[in-house]
Formats: sequence, C-alpha cells, structure tokens
Amino acid sequence: MRAMAHVNLAEIEAGKMAQSKSKNQQILRYSQQMIDDHTKAQGELQSLADAKGMNLPSAPDKKRQDMLKKLGALSGAAFDSAYMAQGGVNSHKESHEMLQAAQTRATDPELKALAGKALPTVDQHLKMAQDVKSGKGGGATVSGASGSSGVQ
Repeated sequence: MRAMAHVNLAEIEAGKMAQSKSKNQQILRYSQQMIDDHTKAQGELQSLADAKGMNLPSAPDKKRQDMLKKLGALSGAAFDSAYMAQGGVNSHKESHEMLQAAQTRATDPELKALAGKALPTVDQHLKMAQDVKSGKGGGATVSGASGSSGVQ
C-alpha cells in the first residue's frame, strides 16, 4: 500500500507541475487526468489504510522526489519530453508491474481487489501517455520524448 501511495503522490505532484510548466494542450489534458485519477485512487487507498489502521506516506519516496526535482529544473520542450517519458510512460509501466504483483502476492483480499480495480486505469494512462508522446493524442508530437531523457 505504501508503494501505491508513493506512486499516487508523485503522479499528482508531477501533474500539477505539468499544469504550470507546459504549454502543450495534449500534456495539459493528460496531466489534469493524472491529477484527477490519482487523487481519486489515493482517496480510495487512504480509506482502505484507515480501515486497516495503517498510516500511508504523505510524500513520494526518495526515488520519485528525485525525479520530481529533476523535472522541476526543466522547462519548455525539455520538460514536456521528460514529463511524458518519466511521469507518463515509465511510471505507468512500473505501476502496472507493481499492481500485477499485488494481485498475485498480496494476502489481503481488499488490497488485491483495489489493485485489480486500479490496473485498467493504469493501463489506460500508459496508452494515453504513449499516444501523447507519439502525437496520436490529437495535437503536436512531444519532440524528443524517447524515454531516455536522463530523468529517473
């Protein structure tokens, strides 16, 4: 549950950063969707944690904080490219793997159910990110978004 919370918190923060830094309409739509969906997911996760008497983190983990710091130092096309590569594609690939593992390994049936519920949304986010990166989302291509931006 902690790992899910770290992901949600980082996606929300990265989405807010994109809302203030990007001028690309596709990225603005995508980042708003990330803010909305990950805020909702975090609320559901918090409800489950509360019911189990667990505390969730209130900030992303160090790995994601470092990624956010690097994103924050970028602007313009470099930001757009890094945001879509890291906050979009790579993050959602990692989330997909994490949720699949939770469905397989988690012993708590409610956590398994929550992971199963979140997986289709994560897959949709991944497809959206790939489409924005490649320009299929209806607008300009995010140039240079190769996934090897150096932001990790």
